[in-house]
Amino acid sequence: MFVRIPCHSPPVFRSLAWQVLLLLAVCCGCSTGIHPETRPATRRVVYAVAGDATRSLLHRFAPVYTVVEENPSDDRIGRAAIRRDDTGAEETYVDPRQPVVYAEERMVNLPGGGGFRNLIYRVHFPAVPFRLLPLQLTAGRNGGLIVIISLDSDNLPLLVTTVHTCGCYLAMFPTSNLKSAELPPGWNPEKQEVYGISLPGTLRADPAWADAVPVVMVTGEMHRIAGIAMVPRQRILAGIEPVALTVMPMAALERLPLPDGGYSSFFHEEGREKGYVKGSDKVLERFLIGWWALDWNVGADKKLGLPEEGGAVFYTSLKFWDRHRSDLRDFPRFLDYWGWNLPGH
Repeated sequence: MFVRIPCHSPPVFRSLAWQVLLLLAVCCGCSTGIHPETRPATRRVVYAVAGDATRSLLHRFAPVYTVVEENPSDDRIGRAAIRRDDTGAEETYVDPRQPVVYAEERMVNLPGGGGFRNLIYRVHFPAVPFRLLPLQLTAGRNGGLIVIISLDSDNLPLLVTTVHTCGCYLAMFPTSNLKSAELPPGWNPEKQEVYGISLPGTLRADPAWADAVPVVMVTGEMHRIAGIAMVPRQRILAGIEPVALTVMPMAALERLPLPDGGYSSFFHEEGREKGYVKGSDKVLERFLIGWWALDWNVGADKKLGLPEEGGAVFYTSLKFWDRHRSDLRDFPRFLDYWGWNLPGH
């Protein structure tokens, strides 16, 4: 069972006071304590790529998102944008009137030779609202989800990786195209538990499904992944009118138009905050987790750049001594850290 996700405390604290504080942080922070299906929901909104989904690999495999909409102002996929506040300063926000999925391809070269292709998809939501009961430490603006689909040389999906843009709630889903020797030791192919949500241990990838894509079910408010499956696009969209998602290049996040002319980035571009999403500070996480995780910016959302670019490390484990080994920007090292043995397909 896959349990090594970022929101857990290091086993180095022993006093009762430490244990109480950490229990509060864990129970009230990275887990809601309530299964998402027990929350009242107004409706589910399906988002899918607009137009012909066969134009490129990025269009062909673009995920379909089914989002529980509890509050339209928070739970709609949107477009990253910048406006001016009353003082004239830049204010970064997510505009839900223009649903966008940002996408890019990366070739992954493995140390032993060979490699595969990663298709990386990123969507953002306006906000995670603050709640006192249960306490939502992840409350804040401009957060999002990343879905990475790893393809072999025949463009068959091998692995689907999902994670919040802060590095939390990492979950990895092998497809039936992977062999058992390529899975982490002790992997349960039936199911995995990710902080109170039961998810599949394997995604069926039927070779007869030429148009199969990941269908990602997302909760309202915290935007947790509550389910995932590989389903033919035409089957999941049959009889419904999805909200059209526009595919934009990932690089567009670094060139957002300003209302009075010129451009600015969705991310801080220099200094200690380089690589972090502007306006995505998670104040509660900072004060309840940041001090023992040794990261003042814990919980803040990040750019998924490359290690050589510097800036924010996209770590997926709160163990500060494993920060670089679990860095999603270095995909081969990341796979090794989490126990995967993908060969050079």
